[in-house]
Amino acid sequence: MRNGDVDVMILSGDLNYRLKSSSMERVLEVVEKGEYKLLLPSDQLISQMRGLPALKDMQESRILFPPTYRMVRMTQEYDTGASGKLRMPAWCDRILYRAPTTGRVREIFYTAAPLVSSDHKPVS
Repeated sequence: MRNGDVDVMILSGDLNYRLKSSSMERVLEVVEKGEYKLLLPSDQLISQMRGLPALKDMQESRILFPPTYRMVRMTQEYDTGASGKLRMPAWCDRILYRAPTTGRVREIFYTAAPLVSSDHKPVS
């Protein structure tokens, strides 16, 4: 499929991209303060969107919500290793879009659902 063959292309789901940060404590501190934008330069997907041909011209709405992964199930807390798996909080769940014709996509909101039944929070 060539760019322009469709009006809108949407890619959504658990894209499994992580933060390239070496400090769990720093990530948790930034999240606690609500300064999510400070984590975005470490986001693997944002980096890939600049260089990976498959993601070229894809867009994402501004991320104004905390990372959606790795939560302790049935809580609003991040899993900091109690499960036996040490996973850095990250925005694994994402919605990307490409609309060759300007104005085809209008963002109403971009957020994570406050669900607790999974180690992910779905985005919408």
